[in-house]
Amino acid sequence: MTSSRFWPEGHIEMLRELYATNFGSAKQIANELTSRTGTIYGRNSVVGKAWRLGLAKKNEPAGRVKLPIEHPAPVILVPMNGKRLSIMNLQAHHCRYICSDGKDPIYCGNVKFGCSSYCEEHHRICYYRR
Repeated sequence: MTSSRFWPEGHIEMLRELYATNFGSAKQIANELTSRTGTIYGRNSVVGKAWRLGLAKKNEPAGRVKLPIEHPAPVILVPMNGKRLSIMNLQAHHCRYICSDGKDPIYCGNVKFGCSSYCEEHHRICYYRR
């Protein structure tokens, strides 16, 4: 048996025939092609070639509809006490939560909660267990 990077036209026709008759899984089709042609074909080569040829997907139910994914709008939080600090004004005890979506980040600036980098409100938001 030989291994080849290129599929001869006769092998492609056999693949189309086996797919059209719902012969079986990609592994079964690969085994059948190998036994008929003497060229070693694996499951992945059959799947890849079938994909490139535009043959029907075997495992996808007919009439399947993909629904659009709804992405929630980003939430921009205003700090509790109204402090807003640039990175140049931040000190070690200030909350590091970014409250802006612009080019220059604006930080919350409230007092940190425990050992967290954030104030209590932003700590709850960032570390909420889902």
